[in-house]
Amino acid sequence: MLHYVAVNARTKELVGSVPIYMPKLAGISILVAILGLILGKYYILS
Repeated sequence: MLHYVAVNARTKELVGSVPIYMPKLAGISILVAILGLILGKYYILS
């Protein structure tokens, strides 16, 4: 499946669709947040 996105250079307006799978995006976001918390606690405590 092809998705096309067009950008107007003057107004910087976007037209089109970007394929985003929300469950996968949410899962990756949660993993990054947990990793950030773990690394933050490790560097703050040491």
